[in-house]
Amino acid sequence: MHIFDDWNYDCYSPAFFNIHMNNPLPLNKMFGSEYESELFHEYLHFLQDTTTTFGITNAKTVFKKILDMILYVKNAGISTFSLPITGFHKVITKDNYDIVKSYLQYTNTKLLKSNIIKKIQEQSEDIFDSDLCDFMKIYTYELFFTNGRSCKFGAHAIMEGICHLLQKQIYHIETQKLQIPYDLSYSIWCQYLPSEKNNLTAFLDLSEASLMFFNPAEIFITTVDAIRKGQIRADNNIYKNIVNYKALGKSNRQVSMIDLFLENHDFCTESVNEIYKTDIFKEFKNWLLSILAKGKSERLDGKPLFSSLLILKNYSPEERSLWLLNCFKDFGYPVVSNAKGNIFFFNASDEDTTVSFLTALAVESVYKCLYYENFEGCELTRICKFLKESFHVKFDNNRCMTKPWNNSFNSNHFCPFEIVWKTWGLSEKKFKR
Repeated sequence: MHIFDDWNYDCYSPAFFNIHMNNPLPLNKMFGSEYESELFHEYLHFLQDTTTTFGITNAKTVFKKILDMILYVKNAGISTFSLPITGFHKVITKDNYDIVKSYLQYTNTKLLKSNIIKKIQEQSEDIFDSDLCDFMKIYTYELFFTNGRSCKFGAHAIMEGICHLLQKQIYHIETQKLQIPYDLSYSIWCQYLPSEKNNLTAFLDLSEASLMFFNPAEIFITTVDAIRKGQIRADNNIYKNIVNYKALGKSNRQVSMIDLFLENHDFCTESVNEIYKTDIFKEFKNWLLSILAKGKSERLDGKPLFSSLLILKNYSPEERSLWLLNCFKDFGYPVVSNAKGNIFFFNASDEDTTVSFLTALAVESVYKCLYYENFEGCELTRICKFLKESFHVKFDNNRCMTKPWNNSFNSNHFCPFEIVWKTWGLSEKKFKR
């Protein structure tokens, strides 16, 4: 049985659409293996990223930062840029980043020794939203436990709560451990609505509906309170009831769930065409646009997605593995890498597709190199080391980890990081860290 503390080694990169699995198996061997439940968990994050407003909004925010940063570097009259770059903080970037950061309220994994919540304290802050050209209140929540500990509750906990509960239910995993952020949303549900503890469909529908609004934590907490007061019923129509219950939203932004999703979805598709516009990105860009289109179609279907997966807990292991495999084939899947450095993605047997996906995968590392204070090197080093012979990838572990922007290889070698760097017009500038 997998120990949940080890989840840090499996991860999904939101906005960059890739999964890293910390096991040595090729992707086709993960189905039906002891690692399938973790693959399922991370794949659910991919679905959240493409079918919910919060996932799409997060991608939109990252894309805005990338586009603004490229524009800043091109136009700034600076001889040498010090990394990370901070001077490009235009209103459209910084303030939208602050908004999403408030929504996310990321918390590192911690054991939750007491799940008895003493108090939920609501806080608010005024943040300028450049899309609205106005200030709006963002409501955040602090949970205080009887053992004296406290933590933030936000969209991250809601997203993890969906994946965590489905993984345990469908793969019949029993554990007495409670962890932050994985168990926070369900702990709130059980404590404040004890009669609905086993109503997993309603819990999942509430969680999914919350991710469709401007501030997921606000919608989740306010809805739990509305159910407790008898204003909303925790029945099979809870998803639609939440969407239609306008009194839930305290924020100034009064816009329908679908309109908000479509607004951010359209910006993402425009950004994909802008960031991945050169020919080398063609196969990846077409794949990503098709995935975003499928996410849009799924959302416009008008039905909750994640609670429908509870039926899988009645499947045999073989039926369950086949369902997941077919989901990968039908809806599609992001780049998946394993502990050996192998990578797997759509149409990977085609050389042009491989080059395109590898280069697109480097976008995340270039972004982190430019923006992250604690940059730990190009994240493709393990993959490039694995591919250095078959794809003529130039691999220099020291340079790739310390100064990948200084890679200047000849045409006989392929460096995904260098290609993105050139594509963004950065090779004409000087950088230091």
